Amino acid sequence: MRQFLIASTDALAMVIVLTGAARVVSAPAPQPKPPICAAGAACAIEPLSIPPSLRNRAGALELSGLAWAPSLDRYLGVVDEGVEIRGQLSFVFALDRFGVVDAAPVPIVGGGELDDVEALTPGPEQTYFLLTSHAPNRHGKVGRQRRRLLQLRLEDRRLRVTGDLDLFEGKGEVPRQIEKLGLPRATPVDLEGLAFSDGALYIGLKEPLLPGGSAIVLRLESPSEAFAAGKLPKKALSFWGDIELTATSAAGARMSQGIADLAFGPDGALYVCANAPKSGTADGGGTLWRIAQPRGGRMTATVLRQFSGLKPEGVAVGPAGKALGLVFDRDGGEPVWTTWPLSSRSAP
Repeated sequence: MRQFLIASTDALAMVIVLTGAARVVSAPAPQPKPPICAAGAACAIEPLSIPPSLRNRAGALELSGLAWAPSLDRYLGVVDEGVEIRGQLSFVFALDRFGVVDAAPVPIVGGGELDDVEALTPGPEQTYFLLTSHAPNRHGKVGRQRRRLLQLRLEDRRLRVTGDLDLFEGKGEVPRQIEKLGLPRATPVDLEGLAFSDGALYIGLKEPLLPGGSAIVLRLESPSEAFAAGKLPKKALSFWGDIELTATSAAGARMSQGIADLAFGPDGALYVCANAPKSGTADGGGTLWRIAQPRGGRMTATVLRQFSGLKPEGVAVGPAGKALGLVFDRDGGEPVWTTWPLSSRSAP
C-alpha cells in the first residue's frame, strides 16, 4: 500500500494520503508556559487567569503572599483583606503553575478572624505558616485579627490551624525587639515577609526601617515549641539581621525599601521582594533582590530586577525548585505574575 505524508508549512495540520483517501490530523495543541522574567533578558509579566465566578466576587484578586504546594500541584496565594464567598471571608486561593486561578478557595479551618494577611510560607511535612501584618489599620488600631501567626496543616484541599501566636505577646515580643534596636517601643510595625529554613521562621519587616535605612529581619527559633506553648517563649524571637535595600529611581534618586516577602532558594540564597514603606518615599514600583550568603547580621543584597509601576509582594520557590513565582500589587489593578528562573543566571 502506497503512503504519502504531506505536512503543511505552518505545522498546524498534516494530510496523510492512503490509497487515494485523505484525512486531516490536527497537530498537538501547544503546551502552556508560565511567563518568564530573567536577568539580562526580556521580562514577561502576565495577568493571572481568574474564572468569571471568582472575578465577580473578588474583582481584582490582589495577592500579597505565595507558597508552592506540591501535593496540590498548585501555588497557594493569600489576599490581605479576604474575599467574601457564601457569607465567609476566604484568604487563600490556588493557582496552577501557568497562572490559572481555581474558582474555589482553599479554606482555613479553625482559624477565627483574620485581617491584613501578608505572607504564606511552606514548612515541614505538609505544614504552612501564615502571617498577618501586626500593623495598625486606617484608624490606628491593631486588633487581634491583625496579630496572627498561624501554623497550618494541608489536609486534602483544606488548611487546618494547628497553632496560633500573637507576636505582640510573650517573652521578647516584637515591640521589645524594636526597642532593643534603638527605636521607641510603640513604633508601628508592618510584618510582611515570611520564610522557613533549618527549623526557624524568618520574619521580614516592611517597616520600620533602622535609622540608617536598612530593613529588619527577625528570627523565630523552634516555632513548634512556641505554638505548643501558645505564646513566645523566652529568647525564641530575636533580631537576626538587617539588609540595605537601597534602590535608585529612573531620575537617579536613592530610596530605602522595606521587605514585602522572603524565600530561601535551593541554591542557599535568600530572595527578597521589596518596595517602599508606606511612611517612606515612593519608589515607583519595587525590586527583587538576592543575598548570596544569608548568615544574619549586616547583609549585602544584589539587585536582580527593578520593576517600574509594579510592586512585587509575594515570592515562592516553585515546582522542582527550578524558578521563583512572583506576584505583584497593582493597587487594585489587574493582578499579574511572572517566574524567575533559578539557574546560574540568577546571580548577576
